[in-house]
Amino acid sequence: MKLIAGGLNGHYLKELLMNAPDDVEWVKAAIAYASGTPELVEFCVERKLRMEFWGRLDETIPVSLNILERFMRLGPNYTCKLVWKYFHPKIIQFGGYGVYIGSANLTDNGWYKNIECGVFLTEADLIENGIANQVDEVFDGIDAESVPLTDEILRQLRELQQNHESSISDWQKAEKERTKDFEQLLNHSVAKKFKGLSVVTKKSSSEKHKEKFLEEWNETLQLIRQISDQVATDENRP
Repeated sequence: MKLIAGGLNGHYLKELLMNAPDDVEWVKAAIAYASGTPELVEFCVERKLRMEFWGRLDETIPVSLNILERFMRLGPNYTCKLVWKYFHPKIIQFGGYGVYIGSANLTDNGWYKNIECGVFLTEADLIENGIANQVDEVFDGIDAESVPLTDEILRQLRELQQNHESSISDWQKAEKERTKDFEQLLNHSVAKKFKGLSVVTKKSSSEKHKEKFLEEWNETLQLIRQISDQVATDENRP
């Protein structure tokens, strides 16, 4: 068993691919969101492994069109099924190797930048703890609620995206403005802004001391406010 926590402990999901034995038989992945060029899919293609993928289906197109189109081109050994809306698992099973259960989506941020945590259970772990059958039951349950990706679904999703491109563009512009306003707010009130685990910066000792002082100062101010609110209540007045 291994804890996979990315930048927090130095163990990344890609390690599972790099360390996978040659006799991995197949891959099953039930993951809500996917975008970009997922390394898991590329791993299966390069190894010529049969892959079954279940993703989320809703109006936001959680699995990007380029990934859906890729599955349609890859052939019968690479199946994609979709589960309507209320679907949020992140589980990857490697036949004959083990299973990852955690929080990471098939996205670059999920694999490298976000704070994500999960565990990898080897095949021996699954058997020893008597949960191999339970993992099978999870995938069977997911499959029972899924629909296969078809040309009709893909066409409808393309139309949906095209019909909403203008509104999406407007939404993205508004989102950027909100992000800008939010960051300005943080600059005035919060000393420490988390930029993701893939961002590594070298700071001087004085900078670190300054950040620590500002962090403690803000915490102290908030504590004083809370005490003030308590003292100001009628029952606490002298």
